[in-house]
Amino acid sequence: MTDAGSVSRRRVIQGLFALLVAAGLAPSSRAEPAPAPGRIVRISRGSFAPEKYADVERRLAASQESLIPAIRKLAGCLHYYAAIDRQSSTLVNVSVWRSLADAQQMQTLAPMLALAEAFTRDGVRFERPVINYESLWQIEA
Repeated sequence: MTDAGSVSRRRVIQGLFALLVAAGLAPSSRAEPAPAPGRIVRISRGSFAPEKYADVERRLAASQESLIPAIRKLAGCLHYYAAIDRQSSTLVNVSVWRSLADAQQMQTLAPMLALAEAFTRDGVRFERPVINYESLWQIEA
């Protein structure tokens, strides 16, 4: 991996860690046992050409119009974050679910599938598979 690639990957990891801390699912200075172990953290990551940043940012911001109502209808969604990083030309969707079955609803959510297809047509490359992580502990801020 090149030095630039290492820096980009490190920035993405730092950004994801910051999101997890904000969601109460990663350590900060006050770690406590999780009151409800087994929650699922779902992370979807995509990358794109740097010159596409403005278009991808606009589309990602607009995606809330169709995704928020659709995700709110799903069982078990506790948190949902859509984020973008200019430095690494990546975007992430991080969500927290009560169970694996709840998280897996995203695999067939029609508005999400349609948006993924549109993003892909515009050059976004999504990492597959989307990973569902079992939470071992959390903190409450």
